[in-house]
Amino acid sequence: MLIRTIPATIHGRYLLDVPAGGEPRPLLVGFHGYGQNAEIHLDQLRGIPGADDWILAAVQGLHAFYDRTSTRVLASWMTRLDRELAIADNIRYVGQVVAAIRRECSVREPLVYAGFSQGVAMAYRAAAAAGDRSHGLIVLGGDVPPELADQRLDGFPPVLLGRGLRDEWYTAEKAQADLAFLRTRGVAVEEVVFEGGHEWSPAFQEAAGAFLRRLPVAPAPAAGDVPAGRIHVRPAAPADAPALARLRYEFRRMVGAPVESETDFVTRCERWMAPRLAAGGPWRCWVAADGPAVAGHLWLQIVEKIPNPVGEREQVAYLTNFYVQPAARGGVGSALLTTALTWCRESGVERVLLGPTARSRPLYLRHGFQPPDDLLQLILSARVPG
Repeated sequence: MLIRTIPATIHGRYLLDVPAGGEPRPLLVGFHGYGQNAEIHLDQLRGIPGADDWILAAVQGLHAFYDRTSTRVLASWMTRLDRELAIADNIRYVGQVVAAIRRECSVREPLVYAGFSQGVAMAYRAAAAAGDRSHGLIVLGGDVPPELADQRLDGFPPVLLGRGLRDEWYTAEKAQADLAFLRTRGVAVEEVVFEGGHEWSPAFQEAAGAFLRRLPVAPAPAAGDVPAGRIHVRPAAPADAPALARLRYEFRRMVGAPVESETDFVTRCERWMAPRLAAGGPWRCWVAADGPAVAGHLWLQIVEKIPNPVGEREQVAYLTNFYVQPAARGGVGSALLTTALTWCRESGVERVLLGPTARSRPLYLRHGFQPPDDLLQLILSARVPG
């Protein structure tokens, strides 16, 4: 028997509670347990004291099934079959949900993930890899997923970890193992033990409310402030070459020690970029600009394919030199990528190829990128001899 997998697009479902008024609000994103659904979990989130000041999002697992005793549709976060692919699908899904909420609602920090039972693993994964910086994690009755042992947890948010005294599934031994692991990795974690079983209890909701109140909340923008969302994404022009050359040096010196001076490199790079930013060539570039200042960029090179008679699209795109200055991050990279991908779809591009870093990989996954199983590469040399 041959086993194959193929990427498929399905629709996920999430429920939102958005406070009235329209002013920016912090965001609490929750994941239900096995055999529950988004409606059940949204009610659990609503029971947290102070939650009515937050945008609440209850995300439903992608694996739906009927309740055996009724016609209710329930769901799970199952990852046992084709585990790595299922985890990547779930992480990408959550990233897309958060991105959609940011587009629809006025969101400010903090962003907190919450999970119950099977949804706990999803909350940990979202905080570690979904791409949006999380400021807190609320978990009840579930394990730290094993793959976190192989990941860097620098900057991982503080954790509120809860369990019931009579919980026969998430036992005291499991909780102690998770607490030890998190603390060993430098994660701030607070344990809450309550009288009860494997349940989202009122006592835990009270503890979760106190945890949220302790998190710093970003102030609402003052009158006259320019929010990050006002950064404008536009096509680059030859006149942008000097700024783009300087940003290229800034970007690449983070990767390794330069072998030429900044002045020499910027001059050489500007001369290379200017003609390629003119219309009509195979290169495309978009910049994220706040007025005249360029804070980020993304480049595409269009590669033609040989004409064929079978109806396939005849060009691919190579995405490269994608960088946003740290002070401008927080949705700007996603806006640049969305703009470039929209252009590719409208221009008949068959596929977009790139080489991700560990940091950028979650961003690409939540925009639909998949590891290819039909490409090979031969690296001849990555360095210039000299």
